Amino acid sequence: MKYRNPFLIGLALLVMAAGPAAAGERDWHTTEAAPDDAPLEDPMLIYNAGGVDGKVAIIGVPSFRTYRHISVGVDLHEPVFSAPTNEGTKNLEPDGKYLYVNDKAANTIGIINLQMGTLERLIAMPFPFGIHHITLGPNGKTLYATGELTGQMAKVDIATAKTQVIPWGPAPSAPDYLDINKKAGDKNAKQYLFSNNYYHSTVGVFNLNPFKLIKEIPVGKNPHGTDADPKGRWIQVADKLSATITIIDVKKLEVRKVIPAGAGPLHNTFDTKGKYAYTSCFVSDSIVKTDLESLEIVDEYPTHYRTGHIAISPDDKYVFALNKFSTGLFSNTGIMWPVNHEMIDIDMKSKTYGKTLKITPVDGEPHNAKVIFASKIKNWNMGQARKGSRTLFANKDRSPSIEPAHSADSVHYYIPMDKGRPGVTTTKDGVKEIRVKAFSYGYIPRQIRV
Repeated sequence: MKYRNPFLIGLALLVMAAGPAAAGERDWHTTEAAPDDAPLEDPMLIYNAGGVDGKVAIIGVPSFRTYRHISVGVDLHEPVFSAPTNEGTKNLEPDGKYLYVNDKAANTIGIINLQMGTLERLIAMPFPFGIHHITLGPNGKTLYATGELTGQMAKVDIATAKTQVIPWGPAPSAPDYLDINKKAGDKNAKQYLFSNNYYHSTVGVFNLNPFKLIKEIPVGKNPHGTDADPKGRWIQVADKLSATITIIDVKKLEVRKVIPAGAGPLHNTFDTKGKYAYTSCFVSDSIVKTDLESLEIVDEYPTHYRTGHIAISPDDKYVFALNKFSTGLFSNTGIMWPVNHEMIDIDMKSKTYGKTLKITPVDGEPHNAKVIFASKIKNWNMGQARKGSRTLFANKDRSPSIEPAHSADSVHYYIPMDKGRPGVTTTKDGVKEIRVKAFSYGYIPRQIRV
């Protein structure tokens, strides 16, 4: 007869009972499935600059599946959608044609054709420049860039790659993040380029035409993210080493308010209505929510962990924390834990408001990301294609400082324009034509019934 210790049996039962209860008591995430948890098609897509992996990742929302990676270069930082103007949120109001993304290491701007899902052009910046971030100009035809490593600013014509570079002294000077205020329906609104300078601890104000520095506004210590709200009222600055958020009045070009924030505020994003701003706080592992009317922090969400960049869905339902640490969250696959993306519910009418809905490991080092409705990207087989050429670099007199290995000169062949829809049709000559939306490239051929 075996002896059983009743105390150990009771302890085991207690541990088993405590396990699920402890998980259910976690207040930072939800254990319930989100609506349409794994749809076959996602209504929204995240385009994420992967930093040191040199690729743009495409991630579906709300499934949070990674669809694919587009190789661009070496160290990608800021993705920007093409759009007719710079109005709207940080996502802009995209036309679904192109994504511009800067490569800090290669000193280039890559242009991705969203309809083809491929890199179409590279614009090589003047050397040295040290491009860190880009933003779209008011007419959608120019890009503005910061030269963090040289203390310079640049204005780039997208079509011709003609680039104007101006200095920002005195040295040491390090412009980093930039944005242009919105007109927001006011035709008479004056638009300026605003950029932080973390050596000066100021925000510089630049005329767009002629392109020149007109003013520096002192802000907190070591300013980081510098972003324009959709209503054209404020520039919100994350003061990294002051643990504050500085609000600049666009019309008066002066500080309106300084708001105490969490430790290490880095980046900002806004909802489409311009009602709330969201700021990542790297050291305190959180995102703080600011009411843009009262200019007060009204909520805070925990993140996991060390949130840098931040993005928002165009339907204002989710904020995405791009986290640089994930210690203890995932299976160990080597000497370093993976970085991750975290999806947080910010819909105040939702029963899971403020909770983490999903968290997933990602490749590279997550730099900024932008989110677009998938319906904005037109289907390339509906007459969007055009002939390619050998022009890989728009400005032939310059080449990247580090040429990506895959970017050898090549000829691109595109399917001729065809506006016919998928299905079976009969021509005037009695020939049956079959158009399919896509073929499988797996190992087993797919049968198509006609």
